Amino acid sequence: MWAKFVLQNIPKYSNLCIIFHRQLSLNPLTSKILEVSSFKSDFPDVPVADSPFHQKLLETSWQNYLKDHTRPAFIRQLSLVPPMLVFLAKHPLIDKYDLSSVEIIITGAAPAGLDLIEEVKRRLPNLKFIVQGYGMTEVGLASHMPILSKEHEASVGKIASNFEMKIVDVDTRKPLSPNQKGEICVRGPTIMRGYLNQPEITSDTIDSDGWLKTGDIGYMTDDGFLYVVDRLKELIKVKGFQVPPAELEDLLLSHPGVKDCAVIGLQDAKHGEVPKAFVVRKNMELTENELIEFIKGGRNNDNQKVAIMRFLVLSSVETPS
Repeated sequence: MWAKFVLQNIPKYSNLCIIFHRQLSLNPLTSKILEVSSFKSDFPDVPVADSPFHQKLLETSWQNYLKDHTRPAFIRQLSLVPPMLVFLAKHPLIDKYDLSSVEIIITGAAPAGLDLIEEVKRRLPNLKFIVQGYGMTEVGLASHMPILSKEHEASVGKIASNFEMKIVDVDTRKPLSPNQKGEICVRGPTIMRGYLNQPEITSDTIDSDGWLKTGDIGYMTDDGFLYVVDRLKELIKVKGFQVPPAELEDLLLSHPGVKDCAVIGLQDAKHGEVPKAFVVRKNMELTENELIEFIKGGRNNDNQKVAIMRFLVLSSVETPS
């Protein structure tokens, strides 16, 4: 694993300001924002970009946020990563605090599925929208702009100002039609100049026409909304089919007996790979067979082909979030 030193372009922050200004014009909620994140990510860039438009409180942990009973009542918008959405949806500690002022949540860094979104909204009755951002360090933080839309809550929105996007077949590299899953590629003014002292890796990431290969799998609807499915490298190939672990995790998290979970791929002589789920259960009654039947009955008919998935059911586990 090599260190990730990215050569950024000077117009980066001006373009970010345009993106967040557009977001503000779409968002009537012009009050305080709580952002819970680590300084190891691109999130510190966000206060720079949108600080002229919002009053922002930056925290690095939920413990810091919840220790003062009076502070949550002032917060109308949260900026979180998906594991923190799981915390909001599942953890009993949330019931001890007043989060009635929260009306919008912005999430990013990984896909948040529709089941998880609905569970969080049931927990926070005054929550109006959960929107998902999309981008990466190599594109200058954000390449898409989330849209406040109940119809497209699992989407990361539409392409941002001055950016272009295409979805390509991972093998042929040919552009795909709307609603077909492939690798997301973007092009725009804030795309990195390259990785420092890594010309070969740079040329593998950015082609001769300036298109950056994100390494993410997704699809675009007919009206231009992008849905991110999973990381290309994390896809599990089961009997020739590509299974996104994030979709299985989202489905498992919707089970009332599941507190948390993670899905990985294991090598298998017969099937190529099989998914294995590490599941933290809420109660001791939950069994592997119950979870298998639950997966089979999921809203995605393709779940029948992962009936051979394996489980490790745990009573508890400590996580950083």
